[in-house]
Amino acid sequence: MRPAPGRWNQRRHAVVAAGLACLLIVGTLVVWRVYFARPALGGSDVILLASLVNKTGNPIFDDSLDKALQIKLTESPF
Repeated sequence: MRPAPGRWNQRRHAVVAAGLACLLIVGTLVVWRVYFARPALGGSDVILLASLVNKTGNPIFDDSLDKALQIKLTESPF
């Protein structure tokens, strides 16, 4: 038994409306993400570095980890 033509049109309209609603929600999220994204660090922003504790027992990591992290952050464009 085939469904009535009126019911088929109602179901198709509901599916199309749900698809359009999903596209609208995704589009809104994309626009929100692009235009209202938090800015990257500026020239006056500060990053506080804490000393790392060397629990490996290897003395090569005593001062080199802190210094390496400081140098890499200084060179970073972000």
